[in-house]
Amino acid sequence: MTRSSHRSEIENEVARLTRRPIAIPQLVDWRLLCLSSAVLATGICRRTHRILGSLWVILITIILLAATSRRRCGHLFGGVCPTNRLNRLIETNINNLAGVPSIIYGMLGLVIFVRALENLTSGKLFGVADATTANGRTIISAGLTLGLLILPWLIINAREAIRSVPGSLRQASYGLGATKWQTVWHHVLPGALPGIMTGTILAISRAIGETAPLVVIGASTFIMVDPAGPFAKFTTLPIQIYQWTSRPTSRIP
Repeated sequence: MTRSSHRSEIENEVARLTRRPIAIPQLVDWRLLCLSSAVLATGICRRTHRILGSLWVILITIILLAATSRRRCGHLFGGVCPTNRLNRLIETNINNLAGVPSIIYGMLGLVIFVRALENLTSGKLFGVADATTANGRTIISAGLTLGLLILPWLIINAREAIRSVPGSLRQASYGLGATKWQTVWHHVLPGALPGIMTGTILAISRAIGETAPLVVIGASTFIMVDPAGPFAKFTTLPIQIYQWTSRPTSRIP
């Protein structure tokens, strides 16, 4: 067999292989966002209540953290307050709260936000409550509970990030006549901001995936409408995944 024949065989094989379509496996099935088999049969998926519920809950959580975290971290661990017995007690309690199981926070949210503050979390105080949300099991209750859940994590992470700022930066600020609070607010916290943001992203990602506190609060496992506001009933993606694992089937629910 000559060299030219070998060459022609190789070229023919390459041409045959290049004409073959490349099969790319589908890693994500977007039909999981749909509601039922009837919706899947039509090929139209308009039910986004799971994603909207998760987004609403995380939005309330972020608002709570934005209103409390930075000033509280700077006040407690930025060098403004002296190291006295009260601050040591607060620091010890924060360290202990970071290790509490998430379901305990769910019970705390049930007692405080769902029961004690029912008029506020259900919307009765603002005249927007309806029969389905009159018991306080709403988005705002879930968001506040998850905010309490990850707040100790954020404070501990912020404390370590603040302590990692070089002491020479503080001394230089004092040498230029800045007060303790000016040093913390304008120099220490900006220097610790990358570490604080990293901890914030990790804490929010944990809050997105939490299921146990929402189950205790009373998140809906089956819902037909999209949430319209913070006082609406809701469900989230982790709740739906938990429901699917409890009733295995070969079909998408």
